[in-house]
Amino acid sequence: MPVINRPNILLCLFDSLGVADSGLADCGLADSESAASDLAKSRLPDSTSGLSTLSQLYSKSARFDRTYSPCPESSPARASLFTGLDPGVHGLWTNGVTLSENENTFAQRLTQAGYSNYLAGRYQLAGVSRWTTEQARTNEFDHMDWAHGPLHRSRQNAYLNWLKELAPDHYAQLFPVQPNPEDTKATSLQRETLAALPDSLSFNYWIAERVEQWIDSQSPDNPFMAIAGFCVGDLLGTEPHAATDAETINSQALQQADVAIARLLESLNSSNRLGDTVVIVTSARGNADTKKDCTQSGVANHIDNALKETAIRVPLFFYGANIEHQIVSAPVSTMDIAPTVLSIAKLPIGPRTQGSSLLSVLGGETQPRAWAMSRIRKNTPSGERNWQTALVSGNLKLVVCHNEQQPENIKLFDLGKDPLEQTNLAGLEQHATDLEQMIDQMIDARCALEDRTEPRIAEF
Repeated sequence: MPVINRPNILLCLFDSLGVADSGLADCGLADSESAASDLAKSRLPDSTSGLSTLSQLYSKSARFDRTYSPCPESSPARASLFTGLDPGVHGLWTNGVTLSENENTFAQRLTQAGYSNYLAGRYQLAGVSRWTTEQARTNEFDHMDWAHGPLHRSRQNAYLNWLKELAPDHYAQLFPVQPNPEDTKATSLQRETLAALPDSLSFNYWIAERVEQWIDSQSPDNPFMAIAGFCVGDLLGTEPHAATDAETINSQALQQADVAIARLLESLNSSNRLGDTVVIVTSARGNADTKKDCTQSGVANHIDNALKETAIRVPLFFYGANIEHQIVSAPVSTMDIAPTVLSIAKLPIGPRTQGSSLLSVLGGETQPRAWAMSRIRKNTPSGERNWQTALVSGNLKLVVCHNEQQPENIKLFDLGKDPLEQTNLAGLEQHATDLEQMIDQMIDARCALEDRTEPRIAEF
């Protein structure tokens, strides 16, 4: 794949979005049309049809149809995406933990290389509970219009400050009372008011406007990297559900994000920057059916579903004038995005990065890793431990539930024949060899993702 010399980079990053939920065709894992149809029906909300921009990008891009997030939780997933490291290495192992200043994101690496960086919207490499503000990291962005979501009441929420100044009456309807850090759930009235806002006042419209204005202000002689941190999950920046922070899709917000991306592409094209820009579309994590999983009786159900394909499989595609349309169906990880961005910018990846650049895969020089691992390490509010590891290799998926109070629960699925993960093959004699091989591969994968890059400088 030819790479433009130091191209611009536009990253369209969604908070919670699965492949089917973005209105895109499924990746063809299933052996039969009926199985693929069942998977699509189980994941595609009725109201997400007509996403013309995402669909067109998807059909023209170089895409990785089996991309997995290293974690179904927001902050660990994002930390892996921005650092190229496994959650067990970068240390942000669950929500509410802040990424160490010792870890470098690809944005910091681009800044050091002379890129001008900007972010509008969600970032989430730190805890944001009780309406707290996420602080900017050192030497990462030239400017940052941070906003965790349209209903997150931080005083530094740039979207809300914009809305309050531009449309004070709408703002007053959305927030009729002062914020209470002890009450951070979205009310039905707030949801209704937010849904009634004109599209021109929506969160994702604001992101497009801010990114467009910032790009227009940049010199054509200096490369830039812009991140559009879209919010399409139904939490909208408010407190997660009791059992999980997984989200279903807010269809209206997704439609608005689709229009926002179209606006950004048109802006790049009209300013003759599109040919010098690589557009990346992906999501930090998938989503879950919170209506089923997050009721009091559904806590155990969510634990069982924490590493379902819908929760950890996300879209990933690259679009640009010098990027040929092609489809890679082997498993890859969002950990691979950071080294890919560095490769696009012609920067060295570094020995500590655990992800692999996907440029050489697109160019046919290397094969993808062909496996992906995801894990969750979380205690539920009830105190029950939800520690699980999933490994996908080929069409097989192994899920191991680690629980100190009970024997390990092992599940094996054939995603080609059983895309809904309904039939556990782990206890069947005819799949004993498959199970043994997948367990061995999970052990090897965990060893491969250990951090052993510190040099040995002494003999004892």
